[in-house]
Amino acid sequence: MTDRNMTLLKNKNYSIEFLRFLFCLVIIHYHLFSHHLWFTDFPNIFARGYMGDEFFFLISGFFLAKAALKSEKKPFDFSVEQLLRRIKKIAIPYYVTWILCFIGQHITMYVMGTGDYDILSNLGNSIYELLFLEMFGFKKGFYSNDVGWFFSALLIVTFVLSPLAVRFKEGFTRYFAPLIALFSYGLLSLHFDYLFDPYKLISGSFLMKGTIRALAAVSLGAFLHAVVTSEGFTSFFGRVSQSTRRIVLLIDLLLWGLVFAYVILPQSFGTGELTVQLDYIITFVMAAALIPVLGNVFSAQKESAGKWALSLGQFAFFAYFGQAVFYSVDKIVYDQPFPVWLMALILDLSVFAVTMLLWFISSKAKHARKCTSR
Repeated sequence: MTDRNMTLLKNKNYSIEFLRFLFCLVIIHYHLFSHHLWFTDFPNIFARGYMGDEFFFLISGFFLAKAALKSEKKPFDFSVEQLLRRIKKIAIPYYVTWILCFIGQHITMYVMGTGDYDILSNLGNSIYELLFLEMFGFKKGFYSNDVGWFFSALLIVTFVLSPLAVRFKEGFTRYFAPLIALFSYGLLSLHFDYLFDPYKLISGSFLMKGTIRALAAVSLGAFLHAVVTSEGFTSFFGRVSQSTRRIVLLIDLLLWGLVFAYVILPQSFGTGELTVQLDYIITFVMAAALIPVLGNVFSAQKESAGKWALSLGQFAFFAYFGQAVFYSVDKIVYDQPFPVWLMALILDLSVFAVTMLLWFISSKAKHARKCTSR
């Protein structure tokens, strides 16, 4: 292993990388059920797989706070830097995915004999998505990428919170961030019907479902950084015995068990539907479960395990994009009398193939940039 790879492994939280992979799988299979199985008799065991997005928002907030506390730049400069960093990271896989989705959607319209084949018009109607403007109420003229809302919301929230995090440092993570999270979750809880009808507030916009949801979770994630870096946290885990760590690990596993049980619990059960208002309670449970993970309380992993976890985390990053390609042609698959297991297999194989393609293109582009800079 090269020195660079060794450094990369040391700087990575293996548990977070593994959780990235798990929650990416949850999101992918949630879309399988939400796109198709919701009108069948098959139990929707991933009814709340969308909670995986809360995980990604939480850890984004944590690492945003971490970067802000280290930065010596002015608030505006840091905000622009964070935006450019995020865009640079997602640009290649995002736009390659968009192209594949655009082609896939037109193939679907041709095969199904439906839709508008005016490619130039459809391209023009997709400008808002290419510029990450979905959260601002621009009318969605043509479907091309079903995961674009997540990055649009994340970029907006990054732009809003970054200067606050740099300007107020620990004050932001300790006081402002939790207040923003509580206010946002309170707003969502009182108006939880917006999650069922995301276009209710502004036609064509995921404003409530996307931006406010992201603002809440990212702020909560920033507060987690204040928790795990606090003197009480570090001093406690600096002197506890191994048996106490095992107890903490057991409690943490129970919390994660509760989170995943909520995520995969069939949508209809016994006394009726679970309301989406419980999502916010589970988000706080997830945040609590992340505290020892982000604080590296269980950091004694083997090097081989770290390599595997890092690989799975990288796979999850590209798979999050790759799933969108399948959903641009899913009507062709769903129109066939396939059993559920075969649909799931086609989904998994398709996502894996596109993920490898995105990884290959991104790796080549990264290598080309390195050669150019030398």
